[in-house]
Amino acid sequence: MTVLVTVLVTGTIYSSLHIYPFIGKYYEGDFMLNEWGVALMNVGRAKEIAESMEMINVTYEGTPVIIQHVDDNTKMARIYAKSDPENEREVPILNLIEE
Repeated sequence: MTVLVTVLVTGTIYSSLHIYPFIGKYYEGDFMLNEWGVALMNVGRAKEIAESMEMINVTYEGTPVIIQHVDDNTKMARIYAKSDPENEREVPILNLIEE
């Protein structure tokens, strides 16, 4: 089954994309949508954010975070909450959401 949608991802509109359902998530090119149509983070974008001089709003489980490092092989990111910079942890990149 293929679904056609229009998605806004970081300021770029992708329209008429073919989205393929897979285990509750939807894949298209280099990004995925969750069941609510929210674009999930990918390795490339996570690396861009980690290396950026700009403060880009990213959340993990609803908490604003800073991405410290991205591991291409494991697809994990080392992050810390903006409110608790001493508490770093490794999380799956797909669980990060760019606001």
